[in-house]
Amino acid sequence: MRIKVTACGTLTLGKHRPPSHAAPYPQRWADRFSEVAVNYEALDTVVLIRDLPAHGLKEGDLGAVVELYPPDAPEVEFVTASGRTTALFALKSTDVRPISDSGLVAVRSLTRAA
Repeated sequence: MRIKVTACGTLTLGKHRPPSHAAPYPQRWADRFSEVAVNYEALDTVVLIRDLPAHGLKEGDLGAVVELYPPDAPEVEFVTASGRTTALFALKSTDVRPISDSGLVAVRSLTRAA
């Protein structure tokens, strides 16, 4: 299945039917997007779906796509609530997901691995 996120945030899903034995809605975003390629654009807001303890990042943290590298590696910037960059690096597109209208933004303290 391919998902394309347009500039206005609309998701376009390719034709895909899960096997009849598959659960209709997996519990975690990581399960839903682990094998899905997403076409991001610069300045898209994305959500991290895996913890990255070496960078102090946790699943659910918001980032912004700042650059796209072929074949499918968005460079994502993560910032503190005050706007200070805390991490900037390329990820696999399967490490992030698009934001959704049902998402709720929360603020937490940044802790880095020792």
